[in-house]
Amino acid sequence: DETLAGVAPRAARAAVRSGAHRESAAHYRRALRLADRYPAPERAALLEAYIAEASVTCQLDAARQAAEQALALRAEQDAHSGVGRNLRWISWLAWLAGRREEMDRRLAAAMEVLEGQPPGPDLAMACADLAVRVGLYGGRGGGRAAAAPPRHPPPRPLRPPG
Repeated sequence: DETLAGVAPRAARAAVRSGAHRESAAHYRRALRLADRYPAPERAALLEAYIAEASVTCQLDAARQAAEQALALRAEQDAHSGVGRNLRWISWLAWLAGRREEMDRRLAAAMEVLEGQPPGPDLAMACADLAVRVGLYGGRGGGRAAAAPPRHPPPRPLRPPG
């Protein structure tokens, strides 16, 4: 089991690099069967990697279960960016499953958490999801966070050299 716990995540990452997403998801599942062998932050990271691979391979129920587990672990760790990231994943998975109210609620919660963090990829992804939501459904549903733009100022435009 120790060998498998060390090899399975590496095999999963190698499979991702080669575009073998089903194999990657299977390797992550093997690793997660030994979840008690990993410290909580590593276990959460494995779950988050599995979420991506499971969603790419249309294993949406498994991805959602993993996202709920990762959300609980990140909340226990008081890892706000991880909480926001997993709320965003759950929102996205709800949208794929046709559960728009849940999507709105989880996306609003993700935005609220992530807006309190320094700008980064998690906030950017949540903003992108919000843009998709508004583009598809219009309006400002989804609560205060979904109705308001992020609190961070927009980046300055790049200027051409010279």
